Amino acid sequence: MTGAPKGKLPEGGDVVSCWFPYDEKPDERGGKLRPALVVTAESDINGQFLRVAYPTGQRTPDKNAAPLPPHCFTVDPRGGLTQQTVFDFSRVLRLPFTDKWFEPWSGVPTILLCKLTPDQLPSARSARLAGEAITAARLATKAANTKAAAAPVTVTIKQPKRIVQVPRKNPTAEGRNDGQ
Repeated sequence: MTGAPKGKLPEGGDVVSCWFPYDEKPDERGGKLRPALVVTAESDINGQFLRVAYPTGQRTPDKNAAPLPPHCFTVDPRGGLTQQTVFDFSRVLRLPFTDKWFEPWSGVPTILLCKLTPDQLPSARSARLAGEAITAARLATKAANTKAAAAPVTVTIKQPKRIVQVPRKNPTAEGRNDGQ
């Protein structure tokens, strides 16, 4: 599991099959192959990478339910997607484009499950911007908490005065030198 998956590098708007990692273990594959929405594809001296949005486990709301949060986006079933899938743009990760992270589903020849249609792109962009705002706020809060935790703290501890009693010699008991 070290090579790139078969096929060309996906593009933003592609839905691919991905071993999206759990929050607790971001360097390990998640336990389930999931669809992931490609936000961007990037290449640099370290290789090729995909920024992908997390597919949530929540169901698409029906007409009587509360609407989805603004950072979520729904893709209807088509191609390799078998059900409506909600993607959460507040959970976007940059993953290496390797077969460790991207693998075809059983019976599907490539990792590409489907592509967003041109009429879906404006809604996806709005969800992405909302997700980026949430992520920026989360990072700012984390940085502020880290900075506060790292700041030197001066603690003054007042100790109660210790009273030490020194036994005094009794002048009458020993060595009286008063002339008697």
